[in-house]
Amino acid sequence: MHNVILYLIANPFLGLGLSLMVLLCVYNALLRRTRVAMGMWLVAVVVMFYVYVQVSAQNSEMDAVDLAAPPSEVP
Repeated sequence: MHNVILYLIANPFLGLGLSLMVLLCVYNALLRRTRVAMGMWLVAVVVMFYVYVQVSAQNSEMDAVDLAAPPSEVP
């Protein structure tokens, strides 16, 4: 979860858009516009999945670099 928060801080427009989408979802739910609220909730879930994929891709690249590093002791 910490990596997701750091990713949203590094990409402020994505974080701002996600927060606005959640607020609009709540607003439409309070107005009983269920179809619009469910659509916005689905978009928010898709954005969170996108952020999760981006964060996990960054972590796997770091692991691949660590695996390809030369050994520390040369005989």
